[in-house]
Amino acid sequence: MNYFAVLTLLISSAAWGLEADVRVVPMQVYHHQQARIEVSVTHEPREKPTVEFPVFEGFWVETFPIHATEPKYDTSKVMWRTTVFRRGLFPTRGGKLELPRIELRYTDADGMEVQQPLDPPRLTVLPLPKEGRPATFRGIVGQPKLETTVHETSVAIGRSFRLRVEAHGAANLWDLNFAGLETIFAGKAEVFPVKPRVVTGELDGRITVRKTFDFDLVPQSEGELAIPALVLPYFDPDDARYKIARSLPLTVQVVSASVAPATTRNESATAAAKNLWIGWTWIAAAVGLLTIVLLLRWWNRSDASRDGRRIPRLLFEKALTVEGSDEFSPLLIQTIKAEMFVRHGQSVEALSTDEIAQQIDDSAGVELLTTLDRIRFGGGSVNADELKASIKKYLGH
Repeated sequence: MNYFAVLTLLISSAAWGLEADVRVVPMQVYHHQQARIEVSVTHEPREKPTVEFPVFEGFWVETFPIHATEPKYDTSKVMWRTTVFRRGLFPTRGGKLELPRIELRYTDADGMEVQQPLDPPRLTVLPLPKEGRPATFRGIVGQPKLETTVHETSVAIGRSFRLRVEAHGAANLWDLNFAGLETIFAGKAEVFPVKPRVVTGELDGRITVRKTFDFDLVPQSEGELAIPALVLPYFDPDDARYKIARSLPLTVQVVSASVAPATTRNESATAAAKNLWIGWTWIAAAVGLLTIVLLLRWWNRSDASRDGRRIPRLLFEKALTVEGSDEFSPLLIQTIKAEMFVRHGQSVEALSTDEIAQQIDDSAGVELLTTLDRIRFGGGSVNADELKASIKKYLGH
């Protein structure tokens, strides 16, 4: 089923042309199996193409990052590049499905915006086979893996430890849940689930999903607490058959909270004196470290003041040289974060936008980062010229 359809549209005029390919890969999938619809636009940079995808009813839709190739020159010394817009489609209904029309927009030679409709090919969705379907099958389709980990291998009774269950791979794992662990550990441990987390990515042209489940377990008795292998039945569309992903079994030793080696009075006094000495050593080290941190913070602030806005502006200028490529948005994000460091004296390089909003009062910078996150992860499009103007204003140009 690794074949696709291509609809090619050629729009051209005297010395001006644009070519768009609409592909669905593959054209035939199973229920819940992901397909990819992509619009590849070969264009001159000044044409600035954008694609407006419609609402795909009957599909779970995931967004790929926009991909742009390096510019090239043809024999007429005209610069061209290819920009690819993509969506991952996970069908929730079957049959031969007509996909809705896609809208391509670009700027023509006269500077006018042109709207061009593109009709994608039909997608055929097959039902999942009944033969060989496990009774516990929960509709997961793809190639998932299942892992369990614990942070501790020994815990005192009455104390909690965390069990982490992670399912990941090219599959529709956002639908997955692991309800029922209370039954597995009934009479052995109390189970307190934490809200699951879902992260999506891309690998080899497919959407990947990682769903993380955390459970805090409180053992109810001493001894060995066995964590059995968990199973995840799924349908593998490449092999057209049902399979089972399994985690490895784990064990945690539960010991008495009162278990501790006995000591004599002299040993206790020696230990107390040693602990006191160690304590003062740590306090002295902490004071020294704090002094160093404060000095470095003062130096960074004064250095940033002397340097002004040179680093953010250099990053912004570098971003402008790669506009339209995968490096453009990340460099703009670095620009905003560098400017935040200059303004507030706090490094936010490793922080997410939400974390920055909680720690720094900078609504303009946070708004720009939010816009850039939306562009990177496909939540929408924005006028590039307006975005650049907003960043220039933020940098004080």
